[in-house]
Amino acid sequence: MLFKGLQASIGRKFLGAFGDEGIRYETLDLLIRAGLGEFMKNYPELCPSFTQLVREILVELKFRLGEETTEDDERKVLNEGATPQYCGEASFRDLSPIMQSRLQELMTDLAISEGTLVFVYGTLMTGRANHDYFLKNASLMGEGRLFGFALYELGSYPGIKPKKKAMVLGELYIVDQRTLERLDRLEGNGTLYDRVDVEVLGHPSHTYMAQTYVYKGRIKADNFVPMKDQPWGKLKETDFVWYACYGSNLSRERFIK
Repeated sequence: MLFKGLQASIGRKFLGAFGDEGIRYETLDLLIRAGLGEFMKNYPELCPSFTQLVREILVELKFRLGEETTEDDERKVLNEGATPQYCGEASFRDLSPIMQSRLQELMTDLAISEGTLVFVYGTLMTGRANHDYFLKNASLMGEGRLFGFALYELGSYPGIKPKKKAMVLGELYIVDQRTLERLDRLEGNGTLYDRVDVEVLGHPSHTYMAQTYVYKGRIKADNFVPMKDQPWGKLKETDFVWYACYGSNLSRERFIK
């Protein structure tokens, strides 16, 4: 019964209407006062999806403690081409001191560590070839937009290069040191790619300091991937085939076969 209750509680990931994160933190605070810390330490496997969600929220919050977006940050990303839009994002500074204290205490109790924030844009993205092998257990922070870089097709994988007035769509992940070392080997850090510090616009108007891999080799301008074809690996209209059918072939079951 408790398992079903916990499973049902995470359907909206504790978010309110329109993705309101204020409700998320209020819900988490309510759970903390009900003994969430002790429950997480003693029964982490009772409902793994519940445990995973709580840890992901705390990891993301820990990153935000040092990366609160300022008005200058927002003005900068808007100047670089970002589209202003509503979001229910709540700043940690907007929470009451008591709530902040309880959240920080829970992060300490559960040994929530920061790790390294990495922006990926190719085969490491969700659903792509290398994702499950390298990032299946990493914490997804959400989609991200990297300004000042352009995406290029290199064959079975892409690469990015600095370019003014350009943008790359990708995903932000929090990875531990071991995973970062594995990513370095995959990307050929220092030889094929360089891992560099960048500013990424995240959910959906929050700027994060992250690291990403920039291609070191030469690229052809013809291999530039425009925004309409991003993120990398996205199906294009030319990837679909028109199929005319009639009679019994109009049956959905027959068509799928």
